[in-house]
Amino acid sequence: MKNGYFKGIIAGAIAGIAKGIVTATVLGLAVKVGLVKSAGEFTTMNALIYLIANIEWNIIWGAIFGFAFAMVYDRVPSKGIVKGLIFSLLFYLILGDVRVAQILWGYRYLHEVLLDMAKGFAWAGIFASITYGIILGYLYKSD
Repeated sequence: MKNGYFKGIIAGAIAGIAKGIVTATVLGLAVKVGLVKSAGEFTTMNALIYLIANIEWNIIWGAIFGFAFAMVYDRVPSKGIVKGLIFSLLFYLILGDVRVAQILWGYRYLHEVLLDMAKGFAWAGIFASITYGIILGYLYKSD
């Protein structure tokens, strides 16, 4: 494996940690203010469990998209942070959070909360993908 790909995986995993924290925070705030309904009682322990699971999930996908970023780095316009931001908004947002929202929307008839979760993921994904892109663009330096 080329050194640049490994750097992309590491940068993506680190950016994935930040993305997981931002996603959990935005969704938690949305539940607290009533924009999104929670599937159950919203307690501190539930929020902590969700945060840990979300970070783990985003480390994995962050590393995968970091590898993809290293592969297409020369084809993405601009430089540095803006390059990471463009990649994140075009690829991670569409393939990550918007896709999750589509899946949840498809099963909305099973439970009303799934509809709210779909809306939450779509909006939280914007903030989280911006965070991911900024950090990925800052950390990744091509060979």
